[in-house]
Amino acid sequence: MLQMQADLAGVTLHRPRMLETTALGAAMLAGLGVGIWSGLDELRRAYTPERSFTPQAHRAEVDAARARWRQVLALA
Repeated sequence: MLQMQADLAGVTLHRPRMLETTALGAAMLAGLGVGIWSGLDELRRAYTPERSFTPQAHRAEVDAARARWRQVLALA
């Protein structure tokens, strides 16, 4: 699914090692607020992606998929 999203969006996506990123983000911001971390740069260094998905589909494939999606939407 992430590969398909990367292909369609044309951007690299990163899947984090920690899947509960909402809770982790809240904890990191709380820690930042009370001075546990020095700043956002330190938090960025703490982030470790498990895997990255780079766009691999050819432009024609992406255009065809988008055209099919528009057809489906028109039927709805």
